[in-house]
Amino acid sequence: MVRDDAKKTSQVKIMASKMTMIIAVAAIALVAVAGAAVFMLNNNDNSKTINTIDDLKGATIGVENGTTGDHFATEMYEKTGDATVKRYTTYPDLVMDLKNKKIDAIIMDKAPAEAYVKKNSGIKILDAKLDTEAEEYAFVFKLSNTTLKAQFDTALAQLKEEGKIAEIEEYWSQHLDGSADPYIAETGTGSTIKVGTSPDFPPYDAMYGTKFTGIDMDIVRAICNKLDLQVQFINYDFDSIINAVEASAIDVGASGFSVTPARATQVLFSDAYTTTEQVVVVRA
Repeated sequence: MVRDDAKKTSQVKIMASKMTMIIAVAAIALVAVAGAAVFMLNNNDNSKTINTIDDLKGATIGVENGTTGDHFATEMYEKTGDATVKRYTTYPDLVMDLKNKKIDAIIMDKAPAEAYVKKNSGIKILDAKLDTEAEEYAFVFKLSNTTLKAQFDTALAQLKEEGKIAEIEEYWSQHLDGSADPYIAETGTGSTIKVGTSPDFPPYDAMYGTKFTGIDMDIVRAICNKLDLQVQFINYDFDSIINAVEASAIDVGASGFSVTPARATQVLFSDAYTTTEQVVVVRA
């Protein structure tokens, strides 16, 4: 019995040792698999280098939803199957994903592109032109709100003649990221109009602390001063502003709206106050 017990004890020890080895091997295998999965996740990006406009074919292009860049990328690349278009609600998210190689390029308006490139290392504006025409920016109103549109147009014409629009643009050219106090002080004392904007679009629309800043905001302030109106700015996602105008939730949309035939079926446009063009932002 003593020998049998010793033999059994020895066998148990051998089995335990084998089991320990099996568990150790399995653990190592699991760690290896997990490591491979993490590696794959961390490298699940687009690292296509964009040096020319032709390089956009086969790329993943980021745009802000509802913008002219979105429309252009959809028509020229997505519908033709030449590239994948990924839509975002804010430009900071676009820029972050470009830097992290989750997208290959951004199509956006020139001045905001310059602002983001200045603020973010590792990205640049591609030195090549897209096949697009110059665009005009204007404010948007509900189709039935012809009175307010006419008032804005009259005040806007006066501001252009006085050189005030040029002054505002010059001021914000020195503060491309929107990080400065408003150039125009609000002096209106009459009724209040609500103005919707997406303040992720410097130098046209931005936030400086709790203040709405940028070219659009200061032009609106200058117009409202002439009309003796007070203004309340309201933060919206860009692609929600026209809907808010149509629903009378706001009186005016001011967020670098390019004048397009499609939008003209939804809203009234003021007279244009500036022009822009689309550019491509890529990793440097």
